[in-house]
Amino acid sequence: MTVPNETTKRAVLVGLIGADIQMSKSPALHEREGVLQGLDYRYELLDLAKRGLPATALALNFVIS
Repeated sequence: MTVPNETTKRAVLVGLIGADIQMSKSPALHEREGVLQGLDYRYELLDLAKRGLPATALALNFVIS
């Protein structure tokens, strides 16, 4: 079995998009699992409220003609 090192780790960037999500435990849980899997794993929160955007900022409007 090969143990990944800093030069062989695959980089992964993921995130959670939502409003008022700063208390989410997801980043810590996912990053810990990434380490255990030998990944350079980053999990970022993209909080709409913190950026001054409404929760509907990601809503898609479809027009059916």
